[in-house]
Amino acid sequence: IESLVAAVLCLAYRAYCMVKGGTHHQGKGWTSREESPKGFIFTMAIYFVLAISSLIYFIYLNFIR
Repeated sequence: IESLVAAVLCLAYRAYCMVKGGTHHQGKGWTSREESPKGFIFTMAIYFVLAISSLIYFIYLNFIR
């Protein structure tokens, strides 16, 4: 269940960042997509990979194994 919760939270925060047009960077605080485009894309990719891997892990533990 924890991996499903992690996947949903990652996707929800990613959606929030996409709607608001920015993300949080350590040491800088909230930065917009225009201020830090590479950081924004990298952060969105990391959240997506974490969410998908958590979802795959949940499916593996509950349906395949």
